[in-house]
Order: sequence, then structure tokens, then C-alpha cells
Amino acid sequence: MIASSGDQSTHFNAKHKIITGAQDESHEKNVCLKRSTEFMIASCGDPSTHFIAKTILRHSYRLGSRWTPPTNSLKPMPIHFYDPWHIFHSKTNSSLRTLAAHKASSFISSQRSRRALLNSRKRADAKARKMLNSLTPCYLLDSLAHLSWTPLQISHTTLVFDGGSKHTPPLTEPIKSEGLRHPWVSLRIVDGDLYVPDEPNPKFGLIYDVPVGFHTPFIRPPRKETLSMTGLGNFDTSRHFCECLSSAYAAQKTPYVRGVRKVMFSSKKNCLLGTQPKRGNRGIREKTYHAFIMPPSHWDFIIKVMKSYEKAYCSFIPTNELVRDKCAREVVEIPHLSQISNDGKRCQHFGGMVFGINVHLNAHTDDDFGRCVVSVHVDNRRYCENDDPIVYFCFPRLGCAVPLRPGDAMIFNANEPHGISSKVNNDDSLYCVSMYLKTSLIGLNDNSIELTPMQDLILKP
Repeated sequence: MIASSGDQSTHFNAKHKIITGAQDESHEKNVCLKRSTEFMIASCGDPSTHFIAKTILRHSYRLGSRWTPPTNSLKPMPIHFYDPWHIFHSKTNSSLRTLAAHKASSFISSQRSRRALLNSRKRADAKARKMLNSLTPCYLLDSLAHLSWTPLQISHTTLVFDGGSKHTPPLTEPIKSEGLRHPWVSLRIVDGDLYVPDEPNPKFGLIYDVPVGFHTPFIRPPRKETLSMTGLGNFDTSRHFCECLSSAYAAQKTPYVRGVRKVMFSSKKNCLLGTQPKRGNRGIREKTYHAFIMPPSHWDFIIKVMKSYEKAYCSFIPTNELVRDKCAREVVEIPHLSQISNDGKRCQHFGGMVFGINVHLNAHTDDDFGRCVVSVHVDNRRYCENDDPIVYFCFPRLGCAVPLRPGDAMIFNANEPHGISSKVNNDDSLYCVSMYLKTSLIGLNDNSIELTPMQDLILKP
């Protein structure tokens, strides 16, 4: 076990014990992000989008006691930002379908009239202005560059995140750690092993600031809007949602195995609900077996809550990414995750949900078609706008840990290494819920299905 502390030299040495020579000093310094006073929200690669740059220094620009303004606002951001999607690149029909779905928005936009493109651009501008006014930008400072981990270091460690308070004992190396593929390393957030950006005002959210033309790694929508959209500010609604999750947990036969990249640390089972590629067979299963074991009303309520989180998702991701999702479903008949009692009530973006109880994960990436949403929930507790954080969502390559409160929505890029921390208070019982659309669903998991004429047309060079 290698446990790093808040001291810069100790933290730096801990990482280099894992991989000697993985990162030289010059790169370590360049990992730091600096930004100008121009806060730029951009959507990339689509004619329906328009870049907006506006000088902003909001008076409520308070990110907690660790925040200090940058000393040099002119240095460009050298760090690489990943695209928020995973596409298969083999020549099989399933993989080609995912590529056609990915390219569909560009192809369809190229066929639109000039007026239609202009109207689309106006809507994109209006949304960008909304994001500009409601999201506080955050970034990593030069003085905290030592907190950033390289992709090589992350891939060669089982990197976990200790979210416990000062009064909580630190995480200890698991007894079965010899079965792990890589050395177990714990970062304790309260000791300063990761930078903690936060916006305490529930009327504003957080966004990781990136240069124009790049995709932000994460967005945390304003808490007030999220609770309003989901209805989870109501005590009965949040309690019933946790009751439905417990019902799904009871229906789970065996723990859901998340693959070799992802290691789950919990005494509880991991549960997966929704549409799923069939294992050992072709095709897609529209509903997992939970739908036929748990009470139908509980399944329907979970879908209802997922649809409400889609509202927050649609309100705060760039317009071109929404257009991409919509066009993909026009080109490929992707099964929708729907209710049992009313098939018309279905999710438009998410294809599945996975959740765990009192769980924390190692840093990993996921093969998803677009951005994911994660939220955390506590049973028998009223969700208030001024709640304290109960867990952290961590991005080790960015050197930061974003605090999450009950009911919050964290919209993030699954290609950015990420992981949920252990809980702040050991007395809490937490449900950690992740909603997503897997790229394997786009391909329909069936190579025997030929490409449609439209898909062939989109893939033509």
C-alpha cells in the first residue's frame, strides 16, 4: 500500500514509486490549468453550434477556503481534453453502426437549409448564455499541479479515494488486495491529496473550464434547479426512490461484475437495471430481469426519476451533443428504456442504470456513447439546498474532487478517469446511482443485421 499525504513532495514521491520516470518535472508543471478572465463555453464540431466568449468575474466566485485567483491569466491550457464518447472502430456491422450513429448529426446538419441552421445556432447561443450565467468555472492552479496524476500512473495503480472527514478513520488496504492487478493507493481528500472546488450557492453550478473548441470533463448543475427538476426536494419522493432502489437490490441475484478496469469496494452487491446486450447471444435485452421480479410500480418510479434527471442533463450539456444523441436514434433503432405500465413513458437518452450501496470505486473509464450522470441518495432524509457534501466524485488526472450532496447531478465525460470516493460520514447509508448509454447498445450487439441504406450513405467517404 502507498498512501499519499497532503505534502507536495510526499505526494509526488508516492506517485513515482508506482512508475519510475513516468512523468518528468516539466510535464508535471505543465499539467496545471490556467485560465483567462474570459470564461468560454463551447460546443465542438457541429454547424448548429456557436462559440461564445464573454468576460466574467462573478462576485459570487467563491470556491471555498482553498480558492485563490490565478497569478498569470495569459498562459494557455496545455492539458489534453478527451471527447465525451467512445466509438468502436472495427469493420463488423455492429461497430460500423456505432460509427454511423456518431456521424449522423454532421450528415443530417449538412442537409439542412440555411435558415434552419441559423435558428439552431440561435438556440445554441441562448443555451450557452444560460450556462455562462449559472455555472461557476473551476480549474487547477499552478501551485496544485502536483495533485494531478498522469494516465499512465492511473492505469498502473488501483487508485481509490478516501472521502472521510477528519473524524473518520482513513481507508485501509483491503485484505484481498493481493488479488488486485495493480498496487492499491488511497488519496485522502481531507488531507489535501486532491483539490476540492465547490460552489456553495445552490443557485449556481460548477463547470470545469476548458479552452474554446474542447469538451469540458464535468458539469455539476445548480442544486436548486436539480432538486426542482427531479422533485427529490420532496421528502416523500426521495424516500420512495430509495425504497424502489432497495427493491431492485433485493431482486439482484448476484453482484454485477463491472470488468477488470473497475474494482468495486463494498460489502454490498452492485446492481444493473435497464437495457443490456445479451451475453452469449445476439441482440439487446430491453429490460433486465429485475422488471419481472420487483413490483412493477417500483420499476416505473425508477424510470420516472431517470427521466427527470434527463431534464437536468438536457438543460446543461452543449446543444451539439444533444443533437448528436437525437440524430443517432434517428439512424439506429436503439431500444428505449421504458416503464412497464406505460411503454410510452421512456428514457430518451439513458439506456441503463447501475447503483451500489456504500460503495467506492477505483479510478477508471467507461465505454459510453455520450456523457453520464451520477447522483447519490440517502434514505429517510429531506434533501435541502444547503446540505453538506456526503461523498466526492473524483478526477485524478485533473487533480480534483467535486463534492456531491444528496440528489445532486454530476454530468461527466466517461473517458476522463473518474471514481466515487468513500462516504464522508460512516454512519450514512448511501445509494450511488450512475445513468448512461453504452456504446454496445448502439451497435445492437448483432453483426448479422446489415447496415441500412442511410447508414451506408453516412459512412461513405
